[in-house]
Amino acid sequence: MESSQKVIQMSHSQRTIPVIARPHFHAYFQNQAGIFAIDTIELIGGELPAKETRLVAAWAEIYRQELIENWNALQRGRLPFKIEPLR
Repeated sequence: MESSQKVIQMSHSQRTIPVIARPHFHAYFQNQAGIFAIDTIELIGGELPAKETRLVAAWAEIYRQELIENWNALQRGRLPFKIEPLR
């Protein structure tokens, strides 16, 4: 993985952690990770550099509907589909 590569990930978990029980996704950059709420497109956990936080938030605004659909699919035990990557 290139050091500048950004990764977005969403997965189903049986854990119930109040701050991340709402629809969310994880964004990874280098050795850092951030958790973003889908409804408000805000960083609700973890930490990313400011530039990457803005890029992820802008991407999530564009693909919010797809993120919601993926979240709902995961809640039903289905696999998510790929969403256009960050550029």
